[in-house]
Amino acid sequence: MKLAVLADLHANSPALDAVLNDLPTSVDTVVYLGDFVGVMGFPQETVAAVREHADYAVKGNHDGAVLERNEGHDNSRALSEFELEHTKTNLTDEQVDWITGLQAYAELPDIGLLLAHAQPRPEAAVGLTPGNTGVSKGEFPRVAAALDTTDSEYILLGHTHEQAVLDCSRFGHDVTVLNPGSVGQPMGEAEYALIETGHETVECRTIEYDARPIKIRLRDLGVPVTWW
Repeated sequence: MKLAVLADLHANSPALDAVLNDLPTSVDTVVYLGDFVGVMGFPQETVAAVREHADYAVKGNHDGAVLERNEGHDNSRALSEFELEHTKTNLTDEQVDWITGLQAYAELPDIGLLLAHAQPRPEAAVGLTPGNTGVSKGEFPRVAAALDTTDSEYILLGHTHEQAVLDCSRFGHDVTVLNPGSVGQPMGEAEYALIETGHETVECRTIEYDARPIKIRLRDLGVPVTWW
């Protein structure tokens, strides 16, 4: 089985389109690790594309904050207000229901995957708790050691925007931990990963795309593009 793993889209449909166009034709399963909404200006288009291509998906902290807590989730008050207002205004009711109906944590033993946005534990998976910064590459062995299921060959995580993969078998844990990086931020580069389960290989990819449509959209909406 060949899987594509995508995370942290942040309402950036030009970046998502570039990734989807880059996917090899041999990919038969697409996995999304949350943060579909954000401040990149294209929430409706992004969620529409995700729903068309997603085989499995979990939600992230931005999704939960905006659509369930009714608050923006950025380190700038102005950007948080924009994220909340623009997302709520542009997503359809059906799209909102789809995202809020997702879990932030999922175990898929039939294909050997554990999915989470921030931490690979149900109570910390969404990443909304203050101080939950996700799992850095240096923590991958700890995460593998703490795994209490033998059904997962891969732990798939997002949240940090740090593209990294580690085969933890060298530490005595028969699992690979992967963060595919961020599709949506920063502008101009999109990251994702490919897994081929039969050959036990992981390829991390970074592609360039034209960010001008995002800058134009954000300028038209009054968002300070220079912030990025």
